[in-house]
Amino acid sequence: GGFALQANPKLIISPDDELIQTKFGHSVTPYLGAYKTAKCAEFFSLDKHKPASVAIIPLIRRGKCLGTLNMGSLDSQRFIDSMATDFIEHMAAVVGICLENHLNFETLNRSSLIDSLTGVNNRHFLEQRLGEEIARAQRSTEPLSCFFLDIDELKNINDHYGYHVGDQVIILASAVIREQLRNNDVLVRYTGEKFIALLANIEQGQGIEIAQRIRYAVKVLGVSTPDGLVSVTISIGCSTYNPVNGVQLKPANVETNLIEKAEQALHKAKSDGQDSVVSASGFSDPMTLANLFKRHQ
Repeated sequence: GGFALQANPKLIISPDDELIQTKFGHSVTPYLGAYKTAKCAEFFSLDKHKPASVAIIPLIRRGKCLGTLNMGSLDSQRFIDSMATDFIEHMAAVVGICLENHLNFETLNRSSLIDSLTGVNNRHFLEQRLGEEIARAQRSTEPLSCFFLDIDELKNINDHYGYHVGDQVIILASAVIREQLRNNDVLVRYTGEKFIALLANIEQGQGIEIAQRIRYAVKVLGVSTPDGLVSVTISIGCSTYNPVNGVQLKPANVETNLIEKAEQALHKAKSDGQDSVVSASGFSDPMTLANLFKRHQ
């Protein structure tokens, strides 16, 4: 009676949605029997010993296979194709319900943090993540750069070509911006045609170089309209927070000033003729920054 449980069970995640169908055909019945490498290897993480017999039970919810419940034993007779599967199928049904509930929760939570038009994160995500990035910067004493980006003349594009073209501009520009950033950088659609990016461990000079690459990549982007390709430009304001050992600024003050300084630099870029990058002067000087926030402490 009972199952021999592994001391450290593992959750194995595969990005291949066709794996179950490939291994089991379109049958959703459990597989019980000898461990066969060709059939079973993807379902087990083998640290030491291969199991002699296995049970692989698809987790089915609402006609969809969410995954499998996999059990193995060193006893070759523990799981055999002639044994009754009522109990393990019932257990798999319970696991399937729990997994479905968790997936639904994560999907709902993720959708609340994603901008539906562009697929990048939204302002709500920024409100959560900004404090985390500042705390990380303070712990590691590494710089944190912020870009405030604004697509130029989008209102004119909307007025002349319609909002469907304006939406395409926003979608394409956001994709181009994302391509110029690292995987761990944060990009959010702040509002309308405005975006904010957070770049961990990027100092002021590096930030300006990256912002210029973004500006150029957007500039060479052509958007199709009834009148042909229309060029798009973007203005970018940059600010950088350099934590100082022994100077613990309140995260809320850093958040406010990091965004405000980048926005001020953006306003200057817009007033200087657009299609440009402006960095917040002096903000990346650690002592200047400390003095800037001193009155808030």
